[in-house]
Amino acid sequence: MSKYMLLMRGSQTEFVKMSDAEQTRIIAEHRQWSQELISRQVFVDGNGFSNITLKLVPEKGKIRRIMQPYIDSAEELSGYYIITAESLEVATEIAKTCPALAHNESVEIIPLGH
Repeated sequence: MSKYMLLMRGSQTEFVKMSDAEQTRIIAEHRQWSQELISRQVFVDGNGFSNITLKLVPEKGKIRRIMQPYIDSAEELSGYYIITAESLEVATEIAKTCPALAHNESVEIIPLGH
């Protein structure tokens, strides 16, 4: 079995504009899907991302730290799952059931490892 990252991209700006009830409903959908992945024994890890990022940038032999909000575009990283699957095709079929797709987010499937 290989590992795959399902990288979700969507608008954090739109998410934070939603009511608490709507945010809670979406999070509950993801928790339910995680439980389904666990029961299928393909779940490794997963989480949503906050809207703050700490970026490390090499600059003149030193490392500069840049702390900034992560709300800059319509395609921000919103979260990830790591799953196991027998092939990219199987990982793709699993990813097609990700609740992020129902909320106009994209899901990238990234094989992990070399």
